[in-house]
Amino acid sequence: MFQLANVASISEQQCWGDERKEMELRKKNSSYLTPYGLAVAMDAHRKRCQKYAERLAHAKGVRFDHPLVFSWPVDFNIGDYLTTAISMLEYVEAPCLDNNTDHDVFIALPTSFARVNAEIGYEENVTVYVYTDFSTLAQKLINAPITRSIIVVWPDQMPESRPMRQLLISLERHLQGGGTLAFFPSPYEDRNDQEWRRIGEVCTEFVRYMTQPSRNFDALVRDFYGEVLGRSPYSHPAICLGTDPRHKRAPFTDRQILLFLEKLRLTVNDLIRLPEFEYASAELKEKRRRDKMAKAKRRRDERKPNYYVIEDPERRRHSRAISFEELRERRRETTPTPRRAHENPAKRDCRHESVLRERHAREEHTSRDRGRRSDPRTLSPRRHEARDRRH
Repeated sequence: MFQLANVASISEQQCWGDERKEMELRKKNSSYLTPYGLAVAMDAHRKRCQKYAERLAHAKGVRFDHPLVFSWPVDFNIGDYLTTAISMLEYVEAPCLDNNTDHDVFIALPTSFARVNAEIGYEENVTVYVYTDFSTLAQKLINAPITRSIIVVWPDQMPESRPMRQLLISLERHLQGGGTLAFFPSPYEDRNDQEWRRIGEVCTEFVRYMTQPSRNFDALVRDFYGEVLGRSPYSHPAICLGTDPRHKRAPFTDRQILLFLEKLRLTVNDLIRLPEFEYASAELKEKRRRDKMAKAKRRRDERKPNYYVIEDPERRRHSRAISFEELRERRRETTPTPRRAHENPAKRDCRHESVLRERHAREEHTSRDRGRRSDPRTLSPRRHEARDRRH
């Protein structure tokens, strides 16, 4: 605790420059301490240790004596510093962290939280995205605007290696220049204990690979999944829903989702400031429903053809060669006799058509004979006799 308070006291000394702070931090036995630095160290430790937080609550208003912490004399009274620091805990804020919640935060949740957008209310600067796998999450992050604060809740099934590489590339796009990234586990379930722990080991290895010095990844990465594998603090969001929170693979209820998000907000509060989550109001639900319907309509319209860009046939006259010839009239096209598609030509009754053909042939033969018939006055006597015999 003293080492933590010593570092906080030096780093929060506003009147010192960077060189003076670095020189003091490099000292082997630095004993520099301030009440504010001690209060900051106490505040940080009580957020991680429930027993320490309970003892601090009972120690309010108690005056402490100077203990013999050092074997050499110091220039301050540690008992007075402890009394002052405990009284300052109500007014201490996390150092080097903006207390406002107006910055953009991206929260990625697995499909078990599918009802979060319909049942939970959150601020406009918080983006909650429910992904099916890491591939869809990576695609969403690639298309989304740059966000410096990202929280990823791992799924309850082991992701494949290729989607994990895609997610790594998309995270580097947002956080290569700095930012904050936090990994959380999905809620613990007894039936999925082995898979849940194996995913935690993969998450730890994923964070180790991402933050190795050769990658020059400047963002602050926190693995809240690996912390819960060895111990089980009751305040951690992974075990806040019990050991059997749902039936098989059914989605979580609105009460379970709200409890998980509130525990997540309190756990990540020292890294990312999140506004409080609450149940969505009736007006907010109606607004989200209308937005969802409008988005679905836009997607349907995108699939339809755009008739406004079809070329006008009359515009082709501009591309034709100029000609002074008169246009010929279009020939009238005769429509063929309709036939049934299923009719078999081999079994069709052709008697009516055969009668018509014979009649047309007889009429044509008669007209041809009439055309060849010559004038009787020009016939020779021999042909007159042949004609008379024929008739």
